Amino acid sequence: MWEDVKCQDAINASNLIPSQHYSSLVKYLPYMDELAKLIGCYPDFRTLLRTDPVFAFKLWAGPVYPYSYRLFGPGQWTGARDAILTAMDRVRTPFQTRPLSVALGNKTSQCPRYNHIAYAVILLLVILTAVILR
Repeated sequence: MWEDVKCQDAINASNLIPSQHYSSLVKYLPYMDELAKLIGCYPDFRTLLRTDPVFAFKLWAGPVYPYSYRLFGPGQWTGARDAILTAMDRVRTPFQTRPLSVALGNKTSQCPRYNHIAYAVILLLVILTAVILR
């Protein structure tokens, strides 16, 4: 075990900016995966592919949530699947401070000048990108 700690410390020292506190910094995903494998709560993708392939793909390709380590093993939580699937809803909700009114026949907002500004900014970014890539 101590050999593994020394090896990880050497890897962290070579990959991170040297500072007074570099020994306490780790890369989150490899660290959490290693701990989950040691504990026995690492998500079993083979089982998920057989039982729920759509959820397995979302779990594999989507952002990493701590809930994913509660799907299997000790500390298993039955609501972990629903928490993962609805996590983006909980992220979006605080940003929806007020509903925008939309005209019934027209799908534009009440303030069309903002749409024109957004289109102008996008066009400017496209032109700048084309100029830079030449």
